Formats: sequence, structure tokens, C-alpha cells
Amino acid sequence: MIIIDGTEYMTAREAAAHLGLSVGTLRNQRSEARSPMTYTRHLGRVLYPVTEVERYAREIGR
Repeated sequence: MIIIDGTEYMTAREAAAHLGLSVGTLRNQRSEARSPMTYTRHLGRVLYPVTEVERYAREIGR
């Protein structure tokens, strides 16, 4: 986990593992502008706020 300005983030790999999805699925969602989670890019990495990942996990029942 990465903390930036007091907010905890997961890498795309961590988020995918937590959600039971592939990194490719998350990448496709981002590239098709249909990602159900907000994300940011930091130093070349895609990061998802932990709160967003947990919210989406509840939505999909994981």
C-alpha cells in the first residue's frame, strides 16, 4: 500500500488481487472509460484509493 497526502492507495496489481480480477480487466476498464473506481497516476503507476477498491468489492460481492 502507498500513502499519498494521507490517503491510502493500492497498486493495480494489489487492487486486482483484492477484487479477484485480472490486472488486464482493470486496464481494460480504464482504457474504455468504464472504470467503476476512481484512480490516479503517480510516478508512472496506476493507483486506486483503498476506499474505492473496498466499495467496489462490496458491489460485486467479493
